Amino acid sequence: MTDQTKTWIEKDKKQLHPTYHPKSHANPLVIERGEGVWLHTTDGQKILDGMAGLWNVNAGYGREEIAQAAYEQMKAMSFTSNFAGMTNLPSIQLAEKLAGFAYEGLNTTHFTSGGSEANDSAFKTARYYWKRKGKPGKYKIIARKGAYHGVTLAATFATGIEKYHTMFAPKIEGFVHIPAPNPYRYEGKLKDGETIGQAAARELEEAILREGQDTVAAFIAEPVMGVGGVKR
Repeated sequence: MTDQTKTWIEKDKKQLHPTYHPKSHANPLVIERGEGVWLHTTDGQKILDGMAGLWNVNAGYGREEIAQAAYEQMKAMSFTSNFAGMTNLPSIQLAEKLAGFAYEGLNTTHFTSGGSEANDSAFKTARYYWKRKGKPGKYKIIARKGAYHGVTLAATFATGIEKYHTMFAPKIEGFVHIPAPNPYRYEGKLKDGETIGQAAARELEEAILREGQDTVAAFIAEPVMGVGGVKR
């Protein structure tokens, strides 16, 4: 390790990192630049970034066309409020382009700053929907064990990782967890002839009946589990 890298690490102690513990952050990689699928550290290491950042740098690092597009947009308009009473052309155009991407009929977009905010917004939307329907008691969110849904307070308790709940207790009431359809480490009980997927679907139905269908607002599930799949 170079002296300069040691200096950067010492300066880094002035900030706190997500899922931080001094032991796990005693000798961090100090990244200075990215190129394609590679990360370069301040002490000369070249590292293949198999995680694509946090699964969000899918186009690779150092893409000049992306940087140029961002530059041109920031010159024209870097930001405007998108609260009621104001909108802007880029958000209108992007919402139109996204319409129907997930599945036909899903044509409305709510822009957020990241996944945690997006999930919190989804929880709020579900609760508000049922209140408008005259059913304020339908507020519970069912999620899966091992799932990851974000770092805001509500998203933390939607996340199915028990140690996170212990760290930030008392628990926010209204989040219920069921086994994920993990074919290698399934935590539920299989009935004769059931596949893992069928058992997990049954667990969801049983949870709704157990909690009471008039108390459940929504079910949240990752199409492809991240933390619950690649890190366990």
